[in-house]
Amino acid sequence: MELAERIKRLEQVNKKLQAEIDFLSFRLDLIANKSPVTELLYECNVTQEQYTKIMDLMDSLRNKLDRGEKISNGEYETEMKKIMPGSQYDYHFAEAMARAFMEERRWEEVFPALYGDFAKYKTYLQDRGKGE
Repeated sequence: MELAERIKRLEQVNKKLQAEIDFLSFRLDLIANKSPVTELLYECNVTQEQYTKIMDLMDSLRNKLDRGEKISNGEYETEMKKIMPGSQYDYHFAEAMARAFMEERRWEEVFPALYGDFAKYKTYLQDRGKGE
């Protein structure tokens, strides 16, 4: 095996190891900062890159609401599926993520705009408005 080929392989291994270290470091941070959001991120093996994209999506939804635009759970879930491809995703994850952010008072106006008309959340949202 030529030296150049060995170097190329070692660089690939190094890149893979660095990605694994970054992922594990992110997961350790999630454990250390226990909250509804971090627990969900940990359980679903969300990466730092995916989390950043999720926060960008939440910012985008809040901006639409601030401009008086309507947002829909279908569009939100479609965008979330793009961030969380394959078996990592189902609509329950998207719903739980929006709810967890609301529970932490982050993007808290987004969850009711997306899911406030759902019968299963009517009482929860009413009680939340009264008690918190």
